[in-house]
Amino acid sequence: MKEHLISCPLCHGEIPFDAPQCSYCGVLLSPGPARGSPILKGMVCRRCGSRSYNYDYCDQCEQPFAKVCPHCGATMALLDHTCPACGESMRRFTAQRKRESEAAPPRFLRLPRSWPVRLALVAAVVLAALAVVTLLTRPRPKPVIDKTHKPGDIEAIDSEGRGRPDRWDVYGPGGAVVERRFDLNHNGRVNRIEQLDAAGKPRTARADVDGDGFFERLEVFGPDGVVRVAYTYAPKTYDFPRKIEFFNALGKPSEVWSDDEGRGAWSRYQHFDATGRLFIEGTDTQKKGWIDLYLLYRPGQKIFQRWYDLKGDGIIAKIETLNRDGVRIAVEEDATGNGLFDKRTLFNLAGKIRWEEIDTNHDGVYDLFHSFTKDGLLARTGVDTKGDGAPDAWK
Repeated sequence: MKEHLISCPLCHGEIPFDAPQCSYCGVLLSPGPARGSPILKGMVCRRCGSRSYNYDYCDQCEQPFAKVCPHCGATMALLDHTCPACGESMRRFTAQRKRESEAAPPRFLRLPRSWPVRLALVAAVVLAALAVVTLLTRPRPKPVIDKTHKPGDIEAIDSEGRGRPDRWDVYGPGGAVVERRFDLNHNGRVNRIEQLDAAGKPRTARADVDGDGFFERLEVFGPDGVVRVAYTYAPKTYDFPRKIEFFNALGKPSEVWSDDEGRGAWSRYQHFDATGRLFIEGTDTQKKGWIDLYLLYRPGQKIFQRWYDLKGDGIIAKIETLNRDGVRIAVEEDATGNGLFDKRTLFNLAGKIRWEEIDTNHDGVYDLFHSFTKDGLLARTGVDTKGDGAPDAWK
């Protein structure tokens, strides 16, 4: 319906007021306090699929974001408000479109004054003919069968036409289905049980994944019927989950925590972007009970950065940055463990050190600088005497 359409705040295309994403430019939206004022939640790059909060270009692949002028069809930057080809203002075009839609008067077909009587006579004849045809062709009423279910009743259903039931509906008060049991493997054993809400949507589900008779997976659904959290437990115990999975509104994974060793401590972490692409992966490489290494990926599963939590206190003590070819180009270090990086080192493509910055008094500002030759030899030393983070005295 027209009154439920709004203009995208970036490309000015007409979209539903509650759309989570603009279908024209790809910007992520969230309904605002008013139907015409959505909140920007970032961009999904149509080239690499990564999420960005920069509306000029993609933070990952640097693809510029663009839109099409609704007046002349020319391509223009997403944040431009005026078309460089025809000079049309996007704000003026949107306002004019809204005024024309609201001001368009309804059109009526004018008929002669004698037409109402004629139309009434024709309508009466047509209705009388339809009544006669309906009376003659109406089938005989079938006996009414009472299908009202009582609380606790179970109905077996053959949903796939295999000649044996593969689903059982359990009824609750009011004749509503409150539980569904499934035989997904068609072996005569229930391996999935769903609990339903009053609207018939699943709220929780238990699943026997490996067919051993133990329901080791527990799923929790959102109000829209999409799974949001899933817990996987060790066989025969519900003491501590071996895996916890979080899902976004589209049902795609957003975070996964895994205990691969079965020690009651997380040994692996995975974070995905809005498209389901793996973005961050953490691992307990030293088997000490905490995740000490995080890998940040570019599109194509190439490593962008390595984060190190050396003490297990949640403070990243070291970050290594790599270029697209996998060569280390920068290292940041927190030597004191106060959460502030007090040393940054830059490298050339040959792996030789070329620049070093040090925060000697640990106040968050670099005050000592070392410059190196292309062979990695110390060339000169700079000092920041003004406290602005830049060297102003060299020796």
